[in-house]
Amino acid sequence: MRRPSLGVLFVAVVAAAPALAASSRSPAAVCQAQLQRLPGGTGVEEALRACVPLFREPGCRTAWSELLDAPGASPGYGRAASVARMADSCVRAYCRFEGMGRQQLCTGQTPPPVTAEFFTAWRAFQTEVLRREHVPASTSERLVRGLQLWAGFQPRSGTRSVLQAITRPEVPGVVALTLWSAQGEQLGAWVTDVLPDETTLRSLQAAVPRPPAGEGASRQPCVRLEAPGSLPPATADALLKAVGEVCPADVVTVRDA
Repeated sequence: MRRPSLGVLFVAVVAAAPALAASSRSPAAVCQAQLQRLPGGTGVEEALRACVPLFREPGCRTAWSELLDAPGASPGYGRAASVARMADSCVRAYCRFEGMGRQQLCTGQTPPPVTAEFFTAWRAFQTEVLRREHVPASTSERLVRGLQLWAGFQPRSGTRSVLQAITRPEVPGVVALTLWSAQGEQLGAWVTDVLPDETTLRSLQAAVPRPPAGEGASRQPCVRLEAPGSLPPATADALLKAVGEVCPADVVTVRDA
């Protein structure tokens, strides 16, 4: 029987080394390596999946997997409900442990999801959870940023409310509208035809916060319409006209989901 040469054995060992190294890394190291690729905003879902094993409590770990396995909603507030379900499952999984009661999310005072207030509370909660799992705070911070990227979180500066319009190619002729305060609180939500009916427009007007009194205040836009590129111009015009009867509004075009 012919024995393999030393050269062949050396090549085989070298070729297998990366796989062996990857398999021997801790879950925290694998997660950290994936998260370090995120500044460009690419591979977010893959990075989050790599970090799911950090959460050892089954309820929370399963919720993370379900979050990423769920049918893709539109980035931004369209993913708020999914994030809220994941957070609720993790709260139920970890708040029972000693010392977790100090966390805001463990007091029943959870801010609206996908808002600055929510991510501040989630950051503190997740950091404490992962500290118990012996995961560095720097990894937790990067994971929060990854979740923000996946959710499409964009802090809304200033005092304007945001009217978000979402269209889905699989549901032609329909527009989902959500009105958010500058603090991220949902003020109203509607599903309407691409040419909104009068009832929807009147309901939208009633939900728009009135601008404060004062010289010049009425001339400042109080609502920003975030319209995807696929939103028909007639829809945007109808929405801007309706809101404009309450206060000035402007529009920005956002990327389609």
